[in-house]
Amino acid sequence: MTNSVNCTTLVVFLIFLTVSIASANMTVKKYIEYKNSPDSDTRDVIGVYMRGVKEGISWTNAYLKAENYQVLFCPPETPALSTKDYTDILDNIIEQYRKIHDDVDNQYIEPILLRGLERTFPCKE
Repeated sequence: MTNSVNCTTLVVFLIFLTVSIASANMTVKKYIEYKNSPDSDTRDVIGVYMRGVKEGISWTNAYLKAENYQVLFCPPETPALSTKDYTDILDNIIEQYRKIHDDVDNQYIEPILLRGLERTFPCKE
């Protein structure tokens, strides 16, 4: 149990470290604002940011698998998930969260995305 808890703590730390290096955590409100901006440069920020989040989560999951730890989610091996796939999953889970949570706009997208990936690609026990 302790090893599992330590591994989970390490994974969460690695994900947030990776995302934090790229930029400060992004709230749902800021994500939606940037994504729906009329300015293409502002919209491009979301693409770059989401690519960094995708890479961080993907590399963390690959590391866990290589070290024989429990992975965070189990995506199909082919085709590889794209940044658009991650964005679509995030958009879907945000809409689900809006139905059950009052303050979604002030939540960070990174843990919401991770929850969406876990739900979309659960691992078989």
